[in-house]
Amino acid sequence: MKTATLLAWNSEFKGDLAEVLFNSIADYLSKGRTPYARLTTIVNSSGTGKSRMVDQLGTQIITVPMCLRQKREGFPFCLSLSLACLQSDSRRVPSF
Repeated sequence: MKTATLLAWNSEFKGDLAEVLFNSIADYLSKGRTPYARLTTIVNSSGTGKSRMVDQLGTQIITVPMCLRQKREGFPFCLSLSLACLQSDSRRVPSF
């Protein structure tokens, strides 16, 4: 049985938040600015559309979304390799 989240993921994206995010990132990386790093975090309450917005943004530019949740529940699913790499000694690849 598919959950409402999985079913909604395949529906049309509504709103302009992906475009707003794109414009915000473009402004942040514009000439004349020297960003500390070319990355961002998106934080908000569960179910507010963060992952769906980033997925939609990925249709316009290359994105590398990562879910670093420690629990194995929720959506999108956590990428345990991403979390393990960030938590481990950066000079070696963690074993599973």
